[in-house]
Amino acid sequence: MLSLDGPITGVVDLAGTTVSPEVALRHLLTHTSGLADDADEEAGEDYEALWVDKPVYSVIETHDFLPQFAYKPALFAPGSRCRYCNVGYILVGLAIESATGTSYWEHVQTVVFDRAGMADSGFFDRRWAVPDVAEGWDPVLDDGGVRTGWKANIFSYPPIGSPADGAHVTVGDLVTFAQAVRAGRLLTPELTEAFLTPQVLHHARDGHEIWYGYGLEFVRDPDGTVRSQYKDGDNTGALGIFRYYPAAGVDAVMLSNSSVGGVDAIDAMHDAIQAAHPEVGDSGY
Repeated sequence: MLSLDGPITGVVDLAGTTVSPEVALRHLLTHTSGLADDADEEAGEDYEALWVDKPVYSVIETHDFLPQFAYKPALFAPGSRCRYCNVGYILVGLAIESATGTSYWEHVQTVVFDRAGMADSGFFDRRWAVPDVAEGWDPVLDDGGVRTGWKANIFSYPPIGSPADGAHVTVGDLVTFAQAVRAGRLLTPELTEAFLTPQVLHHARDGHEIWYGYGLEFVRDPDGTVRSQYKDGDNTGALGIFRYYPAAGVDAVMLSNSSVGGVDAIDAMHDAIQAAHPEVGDSGY
């Protein structure tokens, strides 16, 4: 129902915004759209700062996010550069809602969570108590770096997830998702191959290249060898990563309900896998 190369303005009403008709789904998924983000993470902007003067509960539906970015000047022409842009996923979500006539949450529940067998995952509204759903907390530090308490993340971002973030998942469900994708249970053979293939070089460092795909990220050697495919993310009171090591056939997942401390767990997890499977190389990056 949607084309990767069709203009986003052909499926989403963006009249009056600064979103160029040259922006396609391919650009949005590979971070090459040129859109200005609502909070530019690559420039060090803080997503939490968006909600200092705006109530988090005023942004619930996918279209509620548009005023935060859709009227900003573009950073570059679509396809000319690569820069991480979280709000690109918002427009993808709006395209899905337009094409299917259902909410993004409902669509993902049906065609991703249910189809993959992710029995414990969902978009849970944090304003309501849900069994077995962890709350997010981060430490409060004094000027000397000493923890003096804990701060909940209930005012750090909207109460229910969006196409850009915020689904609640378990470690086991993320492994199930990764395996379902590779087995071709979620996409056609052609789209499965495309989803698991690096698409756009983001940057290179220390002999490795980081490539964006249509959602995944890839650690790749200059000779084209993919060392790992992964997706990670963090926000106030939340941090997580899932990574697949093709050479070893190993999936690894770490989830935390705090944005601190998890990096050490990720590094330790990678070191243990590398020690057991030297063939994965230095793919933790």
